[in-house]
Amino acid sequence: MRKQRELEAMVQKPRTTERYRVETLANARKFQLETEAAGAASATKATGFAGADVVKATGLAEADA
Repeated sequence: MRKQRELEAMVQKPRTTERYRVETLANARKFQLETEAAGAASATKATGFAGADVVKATGLAEADA
């Protein structure tokens, strides 16, 4: 029993704690990357719509002229 408790205290608990820490950091990094990607996609989409509006306005202005 003593050896089992010693094993748990010296090996298993620190390993579990380290695994939890690594998983938490990985999840945080994943969230960061997903959020950055969503922001970049949104910015690209907005830029595309703005460009399309400019082309449309230019075409309408030329048609009126």
